[in-house]
Amino acid sequence: GDSPHYLIAAQSLSHFTLDVVPAYARDMVSRAVYDWPIGTTVRTPYAIHAYLPGPHGPVFAQGIGLPALLAPFMALGSVPFALIGFFTVDAAGMVLLHQRASRLAGIGKGGRALFALVMAAPALWLAATQVYPDLVSGIFLACGFVELAILERNGRLDRLGTAVLIVSF
Repeated sequence: GDSPHYLIAAQSLSHFTLDVVPAYARDMVSRAVYDWPIGTTVRTPYAIHAYLPGPHGPVFAQGIGLPALLAPFMALGSVPFALIGFFTVDAAGMVLLHQRASRLAGIGKGGRALFALVMAAPALWLAATQVYPDLVSGIFLACGFVELAILERNGRLDRLGTAVLIVSF
């Protein structure tokens, strides 16, 4: 999948560069992020899809949104810490979404438990096992829409709601 590419791009950003080629070259030797086939170099055709020529050198092809989220974690502890950080952000977003949406809808304890079970569906568990931007983007957007609904209902936002709107949109 694309997970190793996002992690390698995050590694580049953690070194304050958009040029991903040196990070790929290092990883193709060390195999710290991905178990590259022996002999793979940055000139190997199937590795080339991960970056494009930019005006100042090669850039990551899938954009820098997710790598920017992962970069601080990569800087602090490499791949394991980046994975822990990413999955923590996912989990915290799901908890925030559950809590704020439950309050917005006025759901009682039984309803909250059922809502939590529905949110923990197998498809969500599967999506949460990989480093890919779709789930985390969806969580951010869903939290933002819940905060907009709270704003419409109450006519104001608290500090958490304001922060969520700023991050999500």
